[in-house]
Amino acid sequence: VLTTRPVPRGLGNVLLGLYAFFVGIKVGVLPMGRNGGMRLTEGVFCEDGAVDLTRALGILLFGFLTIFACQMIEPDLLVLGGQAETMSLGRVSKLRLVATVSVGCGIGTVVG
Repeated sequence: VLTTRPVPRGLGNVLLGLYAFFVGIKVGVLPMGRNGGMRLTEGVFCEDGAVDLTRALGILLFGFLTIFACQMIEPDLLVLGGQAETMSLGRVSKLRLVATVSVGCGIGTVVG
């Protein structure tokens, strides 16, 4: 005989777990990202309002390379690339597809 008593308890546990997760993100990860972003951009704007172009381009390059690398190893994208290569009988290269998407994401990050 199945009962529905465990369902409310399980739902309560899930909600409690999600709450703890979001509190942990807010307390631990977000301040770390904020501080890292502030430190990364220190010195980009000079006292007279000018922009240190070398430092700004370095930050943009860092952003592009980070997103590019993350997309190159994205498991879902690798699976999609493999399926595209299989379905096109090799006319669409897995590596070319993954690299093209990765470059596009990197450019989107720099521009956006």
